[in-house]
Amino acid sequence: MPQGVKAMADKNRISVQLPSGSNFLGQSSPIEVRDSRMNLVKQLYQGQEAELADGLYEISAVLDDGQKHRRLVNLQGGHREEITLDAKAGRVAEDDNLDLSISMAPNPDSLATSNMARYLAPEKGAVSFRMRTPIDLTRSFEPAPTAEPEIAFTAAHGAKLKEAHVNRWIFEPSVDLVAVPRADFLVQGRKVTISLPLNPESDYPLNAGEVLASQDTEVPTLRAWILRERTVSSAMQHMLSSGYLLRAAKIADEAVDLLRYKYQDPTGALLGALLLNKIGQLEPRTGWVRNLARDFDWLNDGKVLLALLLSRDETRREEALSLLLQASAKPTMFTESYSLMLDLLRRWPGAGHEDQRQQALETLAGMSPYTDWDSMMLCQTCPEEE
Repeated sequence: MPQGVKAMADKNRISVQLPSGSNFLGQSSPIEVRDSRMNLVKQLYQGQEAELADGLYEISAVLDDGQKHRRLVNLQGGHREEITLDAKAGRVAEDDNLDLSISMAPNPDSLATSNMARYLAPEKGAVSFRMRTPIDLTRSFEPAPTAEPEIAFTAAHGAKLKEAHVNRWIFEPSVDLVAVPRADFLVQGRKVTISLPLNPESDYPLNAGEVLASQDTEVPTLRAWILRERTVSSAMQHMLSSGYLLRAAKIADEAVDLLRYKYQDPTGALLGALLLNKIGQLEPRTGWVRNLARDFDWLNDGKVLLALLLSRDETRREEALSLLLQASAKPTMFTESYSLMLDLLRRWPGAGHEDQRQQALETLAGMSPYTDWDSMMLCQTCPEEE
């Protein structure tokens, strides 16, 4: 086969359907196709086809409900894909491709974890991520306010509050972060601090995260989420929160480079790195983790992961321990990083600096009983004596 013909044969072909009660709207709504850098690479209409190279793409259109709906698709192998964007709540197209239907409607209940779980079929031998208990996004997050709310936002560190609703707060990062951004809340009169998954490398909404409160249990809970407009990062977080580690791993290998070098979303990149570490595929990327830890000093989790990788090399353990002790002095973004740091200090594979290690371990372990281990972002209650 001539080289030019082969190159055309290897192209992926997509078409997009927009189910609509209005023939006019369905036919006239423009469909945008953006590449991994969020550059607009194609604009088409229902029934038209587009040729695309292998990679991650975001397909979006404004539908009958007046909201922009998006789908993240991973195109590989020169296949033809038919994609459906549907405004009906909870509808997810059925196909084999690794994708995720994400409604961008403003209410949090438009993105239901239960819908995602229904689409992402369980895999034989699937391994669950540590923080796998998702918040219930199928209920309303704006009940009638009470005279004395059980949950109240009090302060932000390294972040600023952009929007506040009942049981929902949206944050942006402050300028020149020096540590993981966090927010303080009063939950039934006790101080709770949660890490915020923000992205200082971009502008709103691609820099933002949100905290959602659930009062379905005796003690209300907080969960921090990457804002859904950060499509790749948000998709990974929701897949992990639903327990589909192996499904998420299928995009993580490409996503970590995508988020670090193209999207410039270090929080999302770090989430991908934690995922790759969970399935034993991070060590070949030690150099990349080193760059992440160096370039984003405020994101403490990068030091933890680099220390973990370097500790496996006897000649690098002095450097690894130095990184670990630095990391222990500041909060992490992810609960998984906090857990890795605790475990590494307890089981350090070498001698030396015993006093410093013991002091760091005692400080971290002292907060372990006050840590919400079901939260993906580090969430800790202040001890009552404080």
